[in-house]
Amino acid sequence: MAGIEKIKERILLEAKEEAEQKIAAAEKGAAETVALAEEEAKKEIADAKAHAETKAEGERQRAISGADMKRRTARLTARQNAITEVLEAAKAELANMAPDRYYPFLLKLLAKNASGREGRFLLSAKDYDNMPADFPAQVSELAQKAGGKLTVERSDKAVGGGFVLDYDGMEENCTLRTIFETRRDELSDCVRRILFQ
Repeated sequence: MAGIEKIKERILLEAKEEAEQKIAAAEKGAAETVALAEEEAKKEIADAKAHAETKAEGERQRAISGADMKRRTARLTARQNAITEVLEAAKAELANMAPDRYYPFLLKLLAKNASGREGRFLLSAKDYDNMPADFPAQVSELAQKAGGKLTVERSDKAVGGGFVLDYDGMEENCTLRTIFETRRDELSDCVRRILFQ
C-alpha cells in the first residue's frame, strides 16, 4: 500500500504543480491583460487630454481673435467718428466765418471754378444779404478774367454756404455740402494723416 500512497502523492503533487503552473499562467495572463488595459486606458486618457487641450486652445484662439476683431472694429469706428466730427466742424467753421474772411474764401473758390461762359452766381439768402457792397463787382471781375460773365443773385439752391454757378441750366454746385461730399475721401485722408500719424 505504500506504493499506492506514493503514486497518490506523486499524482497529487503533479496535479498541484500543474494547478500552480496554470494559476501562475492565468495570473501572468491576467497581469498582462491588466497591464495592456492600463496602457490602453492611459493612451485613451492622453488622447482625450490632447484633444481637449487642442479644442480648448482653438476656442481660446477664437476668443482672442474675436476680441481683437472687436477691438479693431471699435478703434476704426472711433477713428471714423473723429474724422466725421472734424469734417463737420470744418464745414460749420467755413459756413460761419466772419464776412471779412468768408467772402474772400468764396472768391478763391470761384477763381478755381469759373469758366468762360455767361451765367449766374447764386448765393443763399443769408449770404446774399450779408455780402459786401463790392462783392458783385469782384465776382464779375473774376468771371471776366476767365473769359465769362457772372451776375450775383439770391437763390434757394445755395443753402449751407458756398454758391452755385448756373450757366443756362447747367449748374456747377460749389456749396460747402457738395464740396465736402464730393471730396470726402480726399478730405478724410487729410484728416486721418493729421490726427493719426
